[in-house]
Amino acid sequence: MTKPSVTIIGYGRLGQHLLHWLLRAGYPIAGIFNRSTMPMNPEMLQPKYMGEFPESAEQLGDLTILSVSDSAISAMVSRLYGMDIEDKCIVHTSGAISSSILADLRDHRAHVGSFHPLQTFGPVGKKNPFKDIHISLEGDWKCIEMLLEMSRNLGGNPYQTDAKGKALLHLAAVWVSNYMHVLFHAAQNVASTSQMSATQVQKILGPLIQQTIENANDHGPLASLTGPASRGDLESVQRHLALMKFTPDIADLYKDLAKAAAHMSMERGSLTSDDYDHFQRGLNDGGES
Repeated sequence: MTKPSVTIIGYGRLGQHLLHWLLRAGYPIAGIFNRSTMPMNPEMLQPKYMGEFPESAEQLGDLTILSVSDSAISAMVSRLYGMDIEDKCIVHTSGAISSSILADLRDHRAHVGSFHPLQTFGPVGKKNPFKDIHISLEGDWKCIEMLLEMSRNLGGNPYQTDAKGKALLHLAAVWVSNYMHVLFHAAQNVASTSQMSATQVQKILGPLIQQTIENANDHGPLASLTGPASRGDLESVQRHLALMKFTPDIADLYKDLAKAAAHMSMERGSLTSDDYDHFQRGLNDGGES
């Protein structure tokens, strides 16, 4: 089956990976566009058209991917609106926004959708970041058909959803991906008060983080949760809060997470409701930071 030609608008981390891995999957690249200078490499010889933005529909592939920031999508729609885009599929890669932001393009008989890989993208390397990940798809059926095939050819597992499901899935991804770094950074800040460097803390905590992730993947977070708050150990938690009295923002974050951990423990049956209430009261009455 002939693969559709693809134009990529936006050459950040995701755009670079899309060009690299779509070429390896056998997709013809019609164009690559970016508002700033693009790093040159042999792959940049493949697209027929290059520049800041397509000048005509001729420079758009069967499938055009808007790999740009959320705030830039509306401007892309305005610039594409006057082109002859009939029967073209135009999709964006935002996780937080549905394909409805592209709806005006249907006035010119274009098909719209969204393609959001649940992945964090670093520099392009030998490892395929799309392999075995889930990719949420949403929008018009013609686009969904193209994106289903493309996702599988990239090595991913496509997941078709609606606008609300897509937004909730993105929210869940933010929790486990973005905010894990917030917790890691807070841990580094706390441990650094013992004169350890951030690099030392990272090396010490790295294996623990890795095992924690494996436990959560294998058994789920509810079954894998450990620690003093999960046992209702109020004295240990209060000692931790005392150690963080000079970093009140981190202490407040810790206290909220301790309450959430205790609630999870009650949910799985490790703590009774009385134990949980006692723990909560103790934090509220005597655990101020």
